[in-house]
Amino acid sequence: MEQGRTEIINAALLHMGQDTILDPRGESKNAKLCAQVYDDTLAEVLSGHPWSFALVAARLETLAEKSRDYRFSNVYQLPEDCGRILSVEGTGMRPWWDGDRYNTMPAAEYVVHGRKLLSNHWNLQIVYTRSSVKPFEMTPQFRNYFAAMIAWKLFAKITGGRDGETALQKKAQLLGLEARHVDGEQTDTMPVNRPNLFVNARIY
Repeated sequence: MEQGRTEIINAALLHMGQDTILDPRGESKNAKLCAQVYDDTLAEVLSGHPWSFALVAARLETLAEKSRDYRFSNVYQLPEDCGRILSVEGTGMRPWWDGDRYNTMPAAEYVVHGRKLLSNHWNLQIVYTRSSVKPFEMTPQFRNYFAAMIAWKLFAKITGGRDGETALQKKAQLLGLEARHVDGEQTDTMPVNRPNLFVNARIY
């Protein structure tokens, strides 16, 4: 069990007014319920924002297999921890005029099929958010937001009622805004001609 997981689960339980636990792998009802939603909730909150602590830039490995989509000739393997794709760049991309200047790094045309990325470009490089992050890598604001999201998902099952669930939902949303605001204050040193760094992947 990675360091910090117990603290996040206990923070979630405290958001619901519940007693904390010693072992998140234990047999108690609360431990089992939190374990069931922990990973899926983490992947969900990570996908909602380009968190600076979860960003990865990587070159993709070209596969020898033939593309099943006739529109694309090259097949690339996505990293195992690839969550939300933020940008894709590669050889064979032409500059385009955006009204003010030539953008020398336009977004690549691609589609994602499962864990494969298809494109007609070469030497692809991607920026993405990891689908899993260890607690010690998270900011304090993100940890609190993550814990509140776990609590909101489990509120009715653990407390046995819905009185207070809406208030907890609003609290989680506010904590999410705070976490994004703090994360957004990170310095961005990327050149101004790369406006497509943080865009959603086009997944068909």
